[in-house]
Amino acid sequence: AAKDQSGKLYRSFADALNDTSATEITLLKDVTAKPGTTVNTGAFNIDRDLTIHGNGHTVKASADWSASAKSHIFNITSGKVAMKGLTIIGNENTKHGVNVYGKDADVALSDVTIQNCGTAAIVINAGTVTADGLTTSGNAWGAVNVDNGGTFTVSDAKLSEDAQIWSEDASSENGSTITAEGFDAVTVNADSGNGQADIKTHYTTDKSKLGEAYNESTNTVYDTVERALDAAQTGETVQVQADATLDNGADVKDGVSLTVQEGATLTIPDGK
Repeated sequence: AAKDQSGKLYRSFADALNDTSATEITLLKDVTAKPGTTVNTGAFNIDRDLTIHGNGHTVKASADWSASAKSHIFNITSGKVAMKGLTIIGNENTKHGVNVYGKDADVALSDVTIQNCGTAAIVINAGTVTADGLTTSGNAWGAVNVDNGGTFTVSDAKLSEDAQIWSEDASSENGSTITAEGFDAVTVNADSGNGQADIKTHYTTDKSKLGEAYNESTNTVYDTVERALDAAQTGETVQVQADATLDNGADVKDGVSLTVQEGATLTIPDGK
């Protein structure tokens, strides 16, 4: 199933990972991943310097993966780790495709594809990830989450999810550092459901996928037109960027401008 830098053959990818003398592993066939035995670990756990050559092969979560396992596919906690030419496929019960946890984890991804995970394709928690040629699609939360002072640098990426790259602390002093070629940074303000605003920094190629309205003055996307109008101050412009219906109670305050982006439709109830 795999070989190491010396040509030594292994019956399984797991056997190769468990051999600490292996510094490079090349896949010779597709791999079926089974969930880790401990919550929030991975089917494959890495804590040392290692290069994985996918060789065009796929690591795919088993069909019987249980949500109760709460397991990632790859869990990387330390070491300089490189993954090249690899496809990772999760399902609704897997957690992250690649979980990078801890400041001692430094990961380089080259031509890696991650699909259909039950949470995010990649989560970076205080670690460092550099990605070139990253492709993601169908991951339930979105593509890449970076938090707790993590570092993410990406180029030549094709991230198909609405939430492409996001962070809770990228705008904070000593927060996460994100360099995303071809992506624009925008603040997203959404209703958390408990009366509080859920505010994150997103990096996106299409901000209309992140909410109904955009405040041009503050570079903030809102989940609804009503919340954008409520927050807008005199002299600011709210732009409707996705199809929306204005609630009966919504109001455009004096000094606030409301515009509708070409291609979007704002439906106004009778009597407004």
